[in-house]
Amino acid sequence: MNRVIALVAVIVLAVGCRQHPALPFDLTSASDDELKQHLDKTVTMTGRFSLRGKLGPFIEVGKRPIYLEAKGSFSWGDAYAAMEGREVRVTGVLKFFQSPEVLMPRNSPVAKAPDHFYFVAETAKIELLGR
Repeated sequence: MNRVIALVAVIVLAVGCRQHPALPFDLTSASDDELKQHLDKTVTMTGRFSLRGKLGPFIEVGKRPIYLEAKGSFSWGDAYAAMEGREVRVTGVLKFFQSPEVLMPRNSPVAKAPDHFYFVAETAKIELLGR
């Protein structure tokens, strides 16, 4: 009887202590400060998809764009065009682009990309929600 109890205890401990992969944080309603705490980590965000961002494709999360930046020969084909304006969930490694400071004479206009959060398109998982 003691052996059975010991065997059951070992099985319960083995199953209970097994490492379960952590689910990505859902940062859909997070502030910029909260997002910055999760840089270079896998996270999930939900928003409206668009191919027509200032810097490229993005999802609108709240009132801010979270871009999907392609680093190589990634192609935004028909499957992505069909997602235009629709609700999607993106899971991937969150990154942040800090626009470098540009020193120019006063009153000289300078075009530069704004600071922004983004996912690397090649490794992000983009899922269409609903039908």
